[in-house]
Amino acid sequence: MAGRHALTGHLFLLGLCSWAIYVQTTYRIPGGHLLFLLPAVNIAATCLTLILLILRLMGSVSIEEPLHTLFRWVQLTNSAFIVAFGLYNGLVFINARWDMSTLNTVPSKITDIGGNEIDFGYPMHYFWADLQSWRSPKNTERLMLRLSERENLWVGRPVLLQLHAGYFHIPWVSAIEPNREREWLDIINDIPTASRPRQNLTYLYLEQHRWEEVKRLSEQQMKFYPNNLVFIRYVTAVLLNAYRYSEIVALLEPIAKTKSDYQVYGKLGFALAMTGRKAEGMKYLESAILKEPRNYWAYSALGYAHVYTGTPKNAVPYFKRVLEIRPGFPEVQDMLRKIGAAESPPSAR
Repeated sequence: MAGRHALTGHLFLLGLCSWAIYVQTTYRIPGGHLLFLLPAVNIAATCLTLILLILRLMGSVSIEEPLHTLFRWVQLTNSAFIVAFGLYNGLVFINARWDMSTLNTVPSKITDIGGNEIDFGYPMHYFWADLQSWRSPKNTERLMLRLSERENLWVGRPVLLQLHAGYFHIPWVSAIEPNREREWLDIINDIPTASRPRQNLTYLYLEQHRWEEVKRLSEQQMKFYPNNLVFIRYVTAVLLNAYRYSEIVALLEPIAKTKSDYQVYGKLGFALAMTGRKAEGMKYLESAILKEPRNYWAYSALGYAHVYTGTPKNAVPYFKRVLEIRPGFPEVQDMLRKIGAAESPPSAR
């Protein structure tokens, strides 16, 4: 019976160790070097517990005095540490899981990075990084790294930390990732004509709906690379879906004066119509149709431009042309029904 209780105790301690490692790598508390020793020591305790469990299962192995006393002392010390560390990680776990604070993204920079392994018959690796402290810029904070993070980080790389305040006001970090915005800005500052970093930064700002930055970077990109129509087509397509017509006009109007392109004419024409310059917009849309008469989009844009600017009756022939090119287009069919209903006399409705 005593042996069974001892075996159960070892299994409990092993489970507690494993859970504690999970907590430490998931809800990481930044701090100094001493705080970082806790996960490393816990990994060592886990390995030692596993060895003790194996020895317990091999009950036929006898240990003579005085090694038996030393072995017993190691067991007790290891068990006491694991229990204490488990209680500490319980606090860490509650601090994170009950945390209702707003996520705060904090910029930092890696000042040192490294790792080590603990070998108890099977090597267990762990990694860490020293980061410029956001609480005191002259100091550093040490943080345990996951393997996926270690592969993308190096000394000097700017990073972003997802920092949480904590239920008990103990800050903890849920993720660390490269600060690509800072990296791309640094490259552009050093090499103003750099194309790829500026494009990547523009796409990032599009995702974040930072329209002024998108406009500024796109203007710079087209100044250096005026023939890169693929880039400006994509940017203005996103702006069109976001109803950012003034930015589209600012970007495409200079290009339309020198480039004859279907998408440039079409998007610029619709944006002009939607910003109060209907006559100019219609001319660009008609020019787009002349360039690609079998492409339905410009006909559809002309139709919607008439609808949104108060002349829905003029949209009918363009919507009908869309249906000739793309039969059964549901949105256009619905618009024609609405226009027909609006034009019908009250008694016929």
